[in-house]
Amino acid sequence: MAPPSMKVMKQIHTRCALWALGIVIKVGTQTDLMIELASAFATADVSRPIPVKFKSVEDELEERRQRLHGVCAKLGMSISDNPQIWNNASLRIRLYVDDTYRMLYCPIHKVATANWRRVLMVLAGDVENATDVGRGHYNEYAKKHRQLNSFRKDERIHRLKTYTKFLFVRHPFERVLSAYKDKFELGIEHKEWLYLETIAAKILNWKNQTVVTNIEKNRIHNITFADLVAYIVHQANNTSVNMDMHWERIHKLSLPCMMPFDYIGKYETLARDANYILGKTGADKIITFPPAKINNHVTNSSVIGTLKKYMSTLSDELRADLRRVYELDFEMFGYE
Repeated sequence: MAPPSMKVMKQIHTRCALWALGIVIKVGTQTDLMIELASAFATADVSRPIPVKFKSVEDELEERRQRLHGVCAKLGMSISDNPQIWNNASLRIRLYVDDTYRMLYCPIHKVATANWRRVLMVLAGDVENATDVGRGHYNEYAKKHRQLNSFRKDERIHRLKTYTKFLFVRHPFERVLSAYKDKFELGIEHKEWLYLETIAAKILNWKNQTVVTNIEKNRIHNITFADLVAYIVHQANNTSVNMDMHWERIHKLSLPCMMPFDYIGKYETLARDANYILGKTGADKIITFPPAKINNHVTNSSVIGTLKKYMSTLSDELRADLRRVYELDFEMFGYE
């Protein structure tokens, strides 16, 4: 039996695509196909749910949202439908604004924020491709674009009511490890001089109980993963200290019991979730989410076995203390 012709194959592909949208073509000739196609599109239900291939993504994202709502309710902080509360939260967190595609993105550092800034710069017309944005993406973006908290109150509330609000989260321990590898272990390669010289020195001064004024300036200081973890636990126990944004708890950076996020993406399903959100806002016509390899600060902290290796350097007590610091993030975002 001869294989079907290219013409027949195209008709089959067209019918399969239409079937996914609920449109069934029952005719055989090319002319009939075009006539029936025009009629089908004219009567198609454009309010149908998104195509089948994304249905499981939609369900999973909604489950994450409902889980968060449940945890907030247990804390006595049921997510409000009052825009005034949303506005109050927007003054305390970072929300990047894209007015063209009506998006509000809450950046959580060490969860693909660099690539999200690249996406937003492409959508704003700052650059043509995500690869055109170099190492200085943070300053490049900040110089050209306002965060929501810089708008007037009425402008903030309008956007909070009508724009798609989302954030991306990550396993808390992987996020801490990524911060350690990026800022300290690979700090020279990543040119993280502030962390290698100033922040590392502060950590060592705290660890050794030495006077901060004795820090030697312009000198690289080496710290271990255990040093950073111990310092994080110390900071968490000292409520008067603000944590560095690269390891601050996600719920502190996003206030998710006050801000009604539409979507909670995860680093573990980054490309899938990001492209889903871009599709929902129509931004997928311009860009797909870029691969991690274009990032200047790759740490490979999610590679199987890497986290276990570094966690094994911590004492049982320190591991338990670290878990307590991030306990609410574990519960809110469904991590084990």
